[in-house]
Amino acid sequence: MNHGLFRNSVFAFGIVISSGLALAAGALGPERESTMKGLNKEVKALNALVKSGKFNAAKAKSSATAIETGLNHAKTLFPLGSEKAAKGTAPAIWTDRAGFDEKFAKALEASKAVAAATDLPSLKAAVDTQGGACKSCHETYRTADY
Repeated sequence: MNHGLFRNSVFAFGIVISSGLALAAGALGPERESTMKGLNKEVKALNALVKSGKFNAAKAKSSATAIETGLNHAKTLFPLGSEKAAKGTAPAIWTDRAGFDEKFAKALEASKAVAAATDLPSLKAAVDTQGGACKSCHETYRTADY
């Protein structure tokens, strides 16, 4: 076996993989930002619905479903190696992955409570919980430059 050829092949393979990860990480930045802006839009719609004083189950469920879908997608946008893909991400996302995943789980549960709301008081309570879950995650895993 030609060990020099093998070492060069492994080295070249490593460069290709690293380049692919860098490109993938670069593409994650805009997708993260777009996904989070979409989530924010739905949270604002829920807050406006609560402030209107009129319960609308269809609107609440629609926003809750969009939030749940967005959160499930967002969970996939923070793989190892994507630490520098976009501004706004704190290193704790990758150093405290269990905590990050737990915060996502709480936000997902909150979106289910919003979808299950049956009147304005239950919607308000669920929206407050949803907002708290989002804020809690942002306080730990989002930087001030976002």
